[in-house]
Amino acid sequence: MRTLTAVVGGTPTSKHGECFIWAGDAEHAVVAVDAGGSAQVGRDGGERKPRILVLSHDDHDHIGGAVALIKAARGTLRQLWVPAEWAILVRQVASTDASSIAGAAESWVTLDEVEREVAIQLVITADEEPRVGLESQLSAAKRNLESWNSVDVNAPRSSQSLNALLHERPPYGARGWSEVLRRVQKRARALIRIFDEAILHQVQIRFFSVDLARELDGRHWESSGQSGVVTIANALEAPHALAVQIPAGIPYAFALTHLTVQNRRALCTLLWTKKAMPSPSVLIWSDTDGQWLCSARRRGFAEVTAKLLACSAPHHASANDAHNEVWVEISAAPADLIVLSAGGQANQRVRAEYNAKKKNRCCTWCRAVANQYQEVSISFESDARLQQACIGRH
Repeated sequence: MRTLTAVVGGTPTSKHGECFIWAGDAEHAVVAVDAGGSAQVGRDGGERKPRILVLSHDDHDHIGGAVALIKAARGTLRQLWVPAEWAILVRQVASTDASSIAGAAESWVTLDEVEREVAIQLVITADEEPRVGLESQLSAAKRNLESWNSVDVNAPRSSQSLNALLHERPPYGARGWSEVLRRVQKRARALIRIFDEAILHQVQIRFFSVDLARELDGRHWESSGQSGVVTIANALEAPHALAVQIPAGIPYAFALTHLTVQNRRALCTLLWTKKAMPSPSVLIWSDTDGQWLCSARRRGFAEVTAKLLACSAPHHASANDAHNEVWVEISAAPADLIVLSAGGQANQRVRAEYNAKKKNRCCTWCRAVANQYQEVSISFESDARLQQACIGRH
């Protein structure tokens, strides 16, 4: 009997992310989706011995427990699936040493510019042979991140745009040049630690691209991932993501750190209850905003929605209009669809569609905080059944 279990931390905090465990039975987990925001949640997920770990995007409440999860899996973990942008950021940082820290750009690049460059190169390199290895890029990236500590952020620079940073508000809400550096270092180091731990434990790392799925025809939810077990609903595998080259310099690095965390680029995980596809299935929406569902080429995804047994509540069931498209898709699912909400903030506004599920919902907000962590589960045989009811304080 398959089960889906959401494990979260104790009381809702900024680290109150979730780890979903998809298991064949009590002894054999198959897939972990995200790793929560703390080592505590990651360890719990890893001790359930998943074979595949999917990290949807670079938000701390989704990756904060990843290193602990990989360690706790004790060799059972075989694959790590992550967004392609993570590889691209590592390579870009590996090419940006202290001497080139100002970058080649004469102005701050926009996210749209970097997105277009990434998408174009991913499509071009789809059939190429790998030109660089991840381990060598990680070594170079770590050296460069360390060298940035010696950069005098108050020294004059030849680039007019970087001089302006000392006097004007830089892009994406940072409050100065030194904060830009810190943000890039923090995000890059978090991803590097995860990759290092995976390599140490001989875990295969696979990269998935939302851009590649948008550009190429075909029902990508059938063609990527591990057939009959798990796939990525909104992305295709990008085995040569490390071939993508983005100009050196902090302006590009800073933009890339915003691509790694974007909700619109978060991987959406599709879990199969049977090997035949399409079959009854379960979706982990993570924080995706569902923009990919608006594509004129739906690639047959309606077949998946029509057979959903259960799904996670998008963005922890928060009443956030950015996730409207996902809730529209959920409304087309069978009426007995079970929605499980995990993580999120204790004071968040809850989506009306989630509350309307009544007995077909379950959340971690309503669990008694008696232990160091909380969990809720759904079991699957011919249908989906909640193992715990939501006692509804919301």
